[in-house]
Amino acid sequence: MKPGWRAVMHYVGGNKTAEEIATMCGVSDRTLRRWTRDYDIKGPQALHPQKPGPKQGIGSISENLEQKIVSLKQRHPSWGARRIKYQYDLPCHWRTVHRIIKGIRCL
Repeated sequence: MKPGWRAVMHYVGGNKTAEEIATMCGVSDRTLRRWTRDYDIKGPQALHPQKPGPKQGIGSISENLEQKIVSLKQRHPSWGARRIKYQYDLPCHWRTVHRIIKGIRCL
């Protein structure tokens, strides 16, 4: 659970004021109110820790595209990432192609 789940429970229970609870728990008044709002909207599930950031990697590519890049590099070992990307009009950035090629250097 979030570090302040007890704080939210005290606040919801009406035991103390938000300022008193926030001071006691070492968080800002605004943070306590945000946790309480999340609890009111989502219920107890909102008090569980959540991974920050997007649910999926931004700019991630499919497994099929990655395999295609690997096979193209094996077919054209002297070509670099930019040439592979532009010659085959791949739907990703050439740096992504380069990163994938670097991962197969040991083949």
